[in-house]
Amino acid sequence: MSLTTLVETRLSEIFGQKNLVEIQTALQKSQAVISGSFIVQCILGEYWEGSDIDIYVPIPEDIPTVMPHDIRIDHDHCEVHDVELNNGIKVKYSCGGYLITEIENVLFHLSDEKEHNGCYEQEGESEGQYCGLFGESIYGMREYIIKNETKQKIQVMQVNTKKLPLGDFIFRSFDFDFCKAFYGVMEKKSFVNCFDLKSIFSKCCEMEYTVNMKKSLERFEKYSKRGFQFTYHGECIKDVYLHYLDVGIKQMMNELSECHKNGEVPVNFVKKFVFE
Repeated sequence: MSLTTLVETRLSEIFGQKNLVEIQTALQKSQAVISGSFIVQCILGEYWEGSDIDIYVPIPEDIPTVMPHDIRIDHDHCEVHDVELNNGIKVKYSCGGYLITEIENVLFHLSDEKEHNGCYEQEGESEGQYCGLFGESIYGMREYIIKNETKQKIQVMQVNTKKLPLGDFIFRSFDFDFCKAFYGVMEKKSFVNCFDLKSIFSKCCEMEYTVNMKKSLERFEKYSKRGFQFTYHGECIKDVYLHYLDVGIKQMMNELSECHKNGEVPVNFVKKFVFE
């Protein structure tokens, strides 16, 4: 069974075959991909309790994620507004004035309105919380809960990739190699792309240092409980806290050295490396 079939079989279990076709069409129109732990579960044939589905949607720089002030809409009895921007591009915005991509429009109608967690009103909460190596950033994150017996939670991230292909954004920005996998649809043909398939099947990968130590520690513990192992320079990590203390101190010393060399005052470096 191919990797694509494994993923689509699981998606069909969650959404049903009819809705899956609609989702695949929306993924292609949005140029979006499903990525992260969901793909790993499909490949390994495992089900992790409480795990959500992450969808990443690239947003072109000429499309504002918040509706321009010079556009007027009728706010009465309408959840989604079709808008033509001044540059001629046709898009959708919510009543709150936030951009709705094709995949989000589909998910909104498949989700439980009582439980979708105000998805249209959470735009911008993630703004500035993530920034990749090449200036990529997540504009905002929305949550949807599918209204069937699965109650599957979906997280959609609108991403400014700075003209990077979305696949490159995922491969360069994610921390653990086994999570660098995604499912998408292009020219009506679905596919799965994995950065390191071996790390998925072996459930082991090299631990990469990230600036947000708190998040990395949480993810290390989460995946350790799922049976994954991590190495650093070929050696198995037994105590992640000591590992990050060692790596973090070295990184901070390098930062201090650079600041001193450039005559800068590192006011926030402790907060940056420890408390973020």
